[in-house]
Amino acid sequence: MKRGPSLRLLLTSLMLACFVSGCSKEDRAASALAELGEAYSASELGLAKRLSEFTTQYEALAEKYAGTRAAVDAETWLITGTSAAEEEEASVELANLKEAYAESELSRTEKNEEFTSRYEALAGEFWGTEAALEAKFWLIRRAPRDARSATIGEATDAIFARYAESPHIKRLGDLMSSFSVEQREKYFGGLRENSPHAEVRAAVIYDLARYKKRYMRYGMVEDAPETREQVEADLNLLMEEYADLPTGGSTYGVMADALLNAYTDEELAIGQRAPEIIGVTADGKDIRLGQFLGRVVVIDFWGDW
Repeated sequence: MKRGPSLRLLLTSLMLACFVSGCSKEDRAASALAELGEAYSASELGLAKRLSEFTTQYEALAEKYAGTRAAVDAETWLITGTSAAEEEEASVELANLKEAYAESELSRTEKNEEFTSRYEALAGEFWGTEAALEAKFWLIRRAPRDARSATIGEATDAIFARYAESPHIKRLGDLMSSFSVEQREKYFGGLRENSPHAEVRAAVIYDLARYKKRYMRYGMVEDAPETREQVEADLNLLMEEYADLPTGGSTYGVMADALLNAYTDEELAIGQRAPEIIGVTADGKDIRLGQFLGRVVVIDFWGDW
């Protein structure tokens, strides 16, 4: 089968035609940018080395064709390319730090003390990257007891100043129990009202509702009628406006419905018949707890804290 001319051949022909007939500066700039983009895409270097090699070429193009659309695109590439390289470097540094922490033979308390400064340094050096945000989450989770509220407040203020509109900030909800009541209202309430991302708003609504329901059960939050009404309203809101948003292998609609209609302590008390549980086996078959009624069953389970 006869193939058409390659993109490189077309670009070369276009540049030759421009040289012979005299293309405009915009045309020449566009051709040069397209050829540079093809060379970048064809490069087999790693991201960091590729960016380093091509940065000077994009800078030269932007300077040579200043005032053209291609020059603007080249400058945009320089900004986004540098950002991508920094994200990659930060991700590698964070992975190395996690590995070092996992392999340390110190006690948990000693490890936290030793690695706090290293996580702080990573967050400072790569501030603005996703890895730096994760480093801040690590610091919040391990804030010292004697200065917990102040440490968490300072770290979260810094996060909001830089990442308030980032979709990754939704993971702050995983640290809900680390915050005081006042801090929860301040930070999570603000995200709920102001985040431009539906997935962030949904995560905050769900995490707050789950937290309140769980802590009311254990007497750690006042079990007042207005609190129950607020939790129910929030879960209904999730099912109405965020039902199809994915989360943790499910959706917020399914998760909210399960939380809203969770079994009570009375229904799960010792001596009561176990509620019907419907699920799917590892090989994709439907399974119901009721089908094992009257049979001896060995249940293998595990937990993670």
